[in-house]
Amino acid sequence: MPVTELKRPGAALHFIESGPRNAPVVVLGHGLFFTGSLFHHQLDALGQQFRCVSFDWRGHGLTSARGPFAMNDLVDDLEALLSTINRPVHYVGHGLGGSVALPLAARRGELFRSLTLLGASANAEDPDDAYWYLRLANRYRRLGGWAVRPKLRQALFCETSLRSGQVRREVDHWAEEFGQPSRAELRHAIRAFANRRGTQPEAHSLRVPTQLIVGEDDAVNPPYRSRRLEELISGAEVHTVEGAGHAVPLESPQTVTHLVRSFVERVEHLPRL
Repeated sequence: MPVTELKRPGAALHFIESGPRNAPVVVLGHGLFFTGSLFHHQLDALGQQFRCVSFDWRGHGLTSARGPFAMNDLVDDLEALLSTINRPVHYVGHGLGGSVALPLAARRGELFRSLTLLGASANAEDPDDAYWYLRLANRYRRLGGWAVRPKLRQALFCETSLRSGQVRREVDHWAEEFGQPSRAELRHAIRAFANRRGTQPEAHSLRVPTQLIVGEDDAVNPPYRSRRLEELISGAEVHTVEGAGHAVPLESPQTVTHLVRSFVERVEHLPRL
């Protein structure tokens, strides 16, 4: 798969591409504490039919970040990436990836053909949860990934998944990758996410075809938040995946792939606005 970088102020956005060059484009934006490899199942399967682009946000994976940053910087990064593609994309965003895409899709809907948001919410972080994230960021900076991995593992993956041998292999791979970003860079990402504002007005004004996918046992963004988001977005549909938590692309990869593929194919047959 071609690997490249997009130079940005204060960062170099790392991304990979696969699939037929002239096919409909699917862009995959991972969540906090993950990298683009969160979607490796979907990248392999969808890349047979679509042009797929998967990338690492600032402070994650192979995307470097020089200094602190905020959510607006991530929105600008996504806008720059989509602008280089030169046609509307089917965007798939998980957690953080959904929070970044919502305001951009509301403001620049012409960049998007559809939105699939996994474990997403339009709410600002609850103060207690925000405090937990900020404490986690400080602990990570001081002690490193080993000190926070156990709590994150329990938050990101549900008990049903952790009892599955296949998913445990995914968890082990995640744990290994989790130590790659520098402590400072990931701390900036956690702080940016914890301090994000709510995007209810943007969700309400969104006019891009949207589907929501959420794990039945998602402890980070429980299903009721996706249902609230569904009420805000005109015409949105929500799918709850049994036996999955927040890391639903890894916990139920075939279900997520099927839902994304079906939605993209359906939207491709709709008239373009």
